[in-house]
Amino acid sequence: MNKNKNNDNKLKKAPKAYDNKRFLHSPAGREIRILSEYHYPEYRFQEKKIHGTIIFFGSARSKPKETYDRELFEMLEQQNQAKKELKKVWSAKIEKYKLKAAASGFYQDAVELAYLLAEWTKQMPHQYQYHICTGGGPGIMEAANRGASISGTHSIGLNISLPSNKNLINSFLLI
Repeated sequence: MNKNKNNDNKLKKAPKAYDNKRFLHSPAGREIRILSEYHYPEYRFQEKKIHGTIIFFGSARSKPKETYDRELFEMLEQQNQAKKELKKVWSAKIEKYKLKAAASGFYQDAVELAYLLAEWTKQMPHQYQYHICTGGGPGIMEAANRGASISGTHSIGLNISLPSNKNLINSFLLI
């Protein structure tokens, strides 16, 4: 019998379930991923001696006012360049967008609130300090991280993944 043939017939050792990326990223591994998203931050908090957090969660769709202003300007430019029959379509889009833009104040409010809280907690002894903590995503969470950064303090992004209409929103850990 040919030695190479015997080697080809050997069974390959299966990876451990906790090391199997294909399994972990499958629908069957969702519960493990959720459990990890709970336990890993606790592990990191202990490692970094973080005893308290102030959590900001909120719309991932919120943007700074400057972004809304720029995008609205671009839409108005496109409306001006559009053919007559498309101008009404652009008008409707622009009016709908203006309603979204009206909420841009929430983004700035989150920046300011996180800044004020970060400044407040810096006055406390280390063991009593709070850390600004978010899901790590864009929008209100980004705004809170920005406010902490302006204060010169670190913020925590929990690196969560949320289902969305298009895909999964993958965030990053800011620690």
